[in-house]
Amino acid sequence: MKNLLAAFFTCLISLGLSGQTLTIDGYAYESGNRGYLNATQIVIFDAEKETVLCETLSDLDGHFECEVPVGRKYILTAYKEMFEDKEFDVDNKRMLKEGKLFVKLEMQRAPGYIFEITLAEARDHDSIVVDAIKGADIEVYNNTTDKMELSLEEHGAPNFRANLIKGNHYTVLIRKEGFFTKRMEAFVDIEGCILCFDGIGDVRPDVTDNLTEGNSNGVLLANVEMEPVYLGREMQFRNILYEYTSAELTEEAKKGLDNLIVLIRDNPNLTIELGSHTDSRGRQEANMALSIKRAQSAVNYILENSDIPKSSIISRGYGETDLLNKCTSFVECTEAEHARNRRTEIKILGINPSVKVPSLADEKKKEKEAELIEQLLNQEQVRIPDLDEEVVEEELEEAPKEEDARFVGTVGANALKNKLKENKSAPDEEPVMEKEVMEEEEVMEVEEVMEQKSFESRIVIHQSKKSISENNLFADKFQDLELYKMRNGDYLYTIGSFDKERDAVKYLMGTVKKDFPDAYIVNFREGILESEL
Repeated sequence: MKNLLAAFFTCLISLGLSGQTLTIDGYAYESGNRGYLNATQIVIFDAEKETVLCETLSDLDGHFECEVPVGRKYILTAYKEMFEDKEFDVDNKRMLKEGKLFVKLEMQRAPGYIFEITLAEARDHDSIVVDAIKGADIEVYNNTTDKMELSLEEHGAPNFRANLIKGNHYTVLIRKEGFFTKRMEAFVDIEGCILCFDGIGDVRPDVTDNLTEGNSNGVLLANVEMEPVYLGREMQFRNILYEYTSAELTEEAKKGLDNLIVLIRDNPNLTIELGSHTDSRGRQEANMALSIKRAQSAVNYILENSDIPKSSIISRGYGETDLLNKCTSFVECTEAEHARNRRTEIKILGINPSVKVPSLADEKKKEKEAELIEQLLNQEQVRIPDLDEEVVEEELEEAPKEEDARFVGTVGANALKNKLKENKSAPDEEPVMEKEVMEEEEVMEVEEVMEQKSFESRIVIHQSKKSISENNLFADKFQDLELYKMRNGDYLYTIGSFDKERDAVKYLMGTVKKDFPDAYIVNFREGILESEL
């Protein structure tokens, strides 16, 4: 009887508690009492972690509350960017009479850094007071994960924060009308570097730090200066050097021009003059001619190694007409003083506000396309993935080991029409094209009369064991469709004729791939198939 009564009262208590709730009241803070943490995601589960009982975020003061059914035990999980995930058990032994259960949520910062940047106009001297820059477009892209981490348009404050995780490479791009675009490459704890910008030093000179012991995490403060843009502005570009009395670029000069290419790409609305200067030693006419050659040599390098339009940059030689000091032909100067005049400068000739500046995400997508082109040019065979999809690394397939492919005939729309007319007008003659265009024994006759180029790239849109017929599906679409037969018996349906392989790759990626995703490139040298990409 006593057992029955005990069971009855236990059941009543259980039914009474089933409708009750309690509030889990807590604060999220950083370990070491470094302050409360806002926007910490709190998720509370039941004891078996099968049911979510409550989800919430901590407020600006790190405080959060969650109302849950009364129970003996709960599992609390917490997530916050730049912090390690937290999970621990919470029981109701400390539950107070007012129905609240108080918890302290201590969060451990994950290895990485908070990068705090303040924008201001560049100044010539530390004593000059300049205004902070507001309304900038700010983008932070993680090159390691191919993900945009931060995108702010016309940001109202002169400062912003970026979370930098260890082991990642970031690009920070800042744009503001009236200023040169500012680009920073941040390498976070890569190859022993705490935080490297553009590969210069562990911490950039204008960055101050507040790091933990061992430099595993912390806050980095940086004052980033933006260079103003206006017509006629001149800026000296260092390290664009030449051999003595020569217009040939040094390896150091090429590196400097690579940096200039980045600057011009980031500011496509500008028209820039690249000017070369000499010192006063030697004849004026010779110095002028040398400076013109040097400036043109630099511009040629930029145009040959980038997609920058020719209209965006021009060259000009100044000879010794614009010296920076007293070192004329009649004044004795040291080598260091003469060297100051041997320089390369850029000048802003035009500003076009209507030119659309691509976003950093679009720019990164374009860079991927360029990388794919280089991959196609340097590898034996690479399948081109859809550029809107994630690019994954694939094992390269071995190209067919055929040494050559024999030309069968031109079977495009115009060729088919002409051949059909010839067949109708001369029925007694043997038709050149039948259901199968040519037999293998006829190939040699065509090869003898075929005009061969020293090098030619073509695009294979289809590969088959059968040759193309008069009513083929491709002839109506392509005027220049040509058929080749390989030694293994496969027929290659090819289009295009390119003197440069790079041009074939661009056409393949930009046009052909949309209709023929399996298309690839073949190269011919003196009419013989050299390689398949």
